Amino acid sequence: MSYQEEEERLRMIQAETERKKRELQMLQEEELRHIRELERIKQQTGGYEEEYDPEMDSAFASVQQPRQSVQIPPQGQYIQNPMAQQQRPVQQPQQQRPVQQPQQQRPVQQPQQQRPVQQPQQQRPVQQPQQQRPVQQPQQQRPAQRPPQNQQRYEKDMGRNKYDDYDDDDDGADFDVAAYRAAERAKKQQAAGGRKPSKAASDTRHQSKKNNNRRPAEEDYEERRPKKKKKKKSAFGRFIRFILFLLLILIVVLAFFVNIILSKFDHIDTEVASRSTSMTGSQYNILFIGQDAREGESGQRSDTMILCTINKTNHTVVLTSLMRDMYVDIPGYGGNRINAAYAFGASGGIEGSVNLLDKTIEEDFGVTIDGNMLVDLGTFLDALISVGNVDMELTAEEAEYMNENPAIGSNTDESDEVWELHEGMNSLTPTQAMCYARMRHVGNSDWERTERQRKLIKAVISKVKHGHLLSGIKIANGVAPCITTDLSKAEILKMGFGIVFGGDMQSYRLPVEGAYYNDNIDGMAVLVPDMEANRNYLQQYMSGEYSEDE
Repeated sequence: MSYQEEEERLRMIQAETERKKRELQMLQEEELRHIRELERIKQQTGGYEEEYDPEMDSAFASVQQPRQSVQIPPQGQYIQNPMAQQQRPVQQPQQQRPVQQPQQQRPVQQPQQQRPVQQPQQQRPVQQPQQQRPVQQPQQQRPAQRPPQNQQRYEKDMGRNKYDDYDDDDDGADFDVAAYRAAERAKKQQAAGGRKPSKAASDTRHQSKKNNNRRPAEEDYEERRPKKKKKKKSAFGRFIRFILFLLLILIVVLAFFVNIILSKFDHIDTEVASRSTSMTGSQYNILFIGQDAREGESGQRSDTMILCTINKTNHTVVLTSLMRDMYVDIPGYGGNRINAAYAFGASGGIEGSVNLLDKTIEEDFGVTIDGNMLVDLGTFLDALISVGNVDMELTAEEAEYMNENPAIGSNTDESDEVWELHEGMNSLTPTQAMCYARMRHVGNSDWERTERQRKLIKAVISKVKHGHLLSGIKIANGVAPCITTDLSKAEILKMGFGIVFGGDMQSYRLPVEGAYYNDNIDGMAVLVPDMEANRNYLQQYMSGEYSEDE
């Protein structure tokens, strides 16, 4: 057989199959009309409930077993269900009741005797594989001749549900269609929204199950969605989130106030500030400058020079005082006292003074300065007022001198205060602290004066480090306007964190004992340092690894 003939044969078979489907649908329609007519007669006569069972003579008998052929009964008789015949004898209601006579006159029964559509079903070999193939076994609940799609379309066209007028038991009670539909709607709502059905819907479904002992075929394979259980949030988790939220708020508030404080510093532009390498290494040097200008004066010499070295590798903070009478070479001006460099650069303003002083220290001692912080007598006193009282230990000589010279604690060198300081630990007021840092006629002149200045700086920083947060913010807020600096806001923060979180401060002085000699040059009493020896000592100081035992 050629390929074209095979295709033609397949098309004929398909056409014949479609024609048989249509004929089968027509037969089903006839059967349903027959059932309705019987029900109508039953309701009119009110008899033969025991003799009649719609399941024996309806299209639903095909759900239980495949239909082999359709036998057309004689007029006045019904098609008996084989399963029912085993349980009860065949009734002959036609002989006893005249109510069946109208069936002989109904024209709807005549096509059943003449319809030839049933003959091919006995001869067609197409139906034989359906009984043998195992894949067709589940179709006993749904006949192969009645696909779900066509069945639904058929029932929609007929205007009735496939479970209407169906009774799965023989007790004579009809299937409760309304109750079943209500239960199905409640079930679908539960699956779609994850909600429990109402009590009324649950009762309706329970009643539907009582009326119908077995569930419909569609309900058998319908999956139930598992309910997702909500995880209970632990109290510990809520507490952690609350703490994190508070910390976030605290950080935002602190950042706001820190930005305000940093904006209060008086900013200048210097040569070291313009370097791209400033404050970038593991070690950086900030020069603290205290110049002795009184109120209304300017262009004075730098009375105090302290190099603050912050070493992030060793976590050390080192204060090294540069004595003002050291005789050094000032670039462009020759040899002179180191504090003269600040005055020589005054022609360029405060920036010129700072630039010349930085250049002198870098060239003479071989260090790199990353930034400067400057105060004068007036701003220094204001800064001490913001800090408040400071605990300091005084010698008997220091206490006696300060009680006799309270004017040194004023930036005008005038005071009418009366002090009663004593040997030992004292809580110094701002003016007393200023007097302590400035006096030079006690002990070994400027040698001990620079040491007292370093002690005072260490006491102020210790008060900030060991005080509470709000106290530190208050002190910083009061000190910031008193300081002139060339550091940016980020660099000021970097320096502040390095000092506060560094170790205990170490304190040194240049020139080193034994590495200088006294001299009188051009009428000036000076200290002439051994530059090579003092450079080596300074490098050891800044590294934080210096030991006096070496």
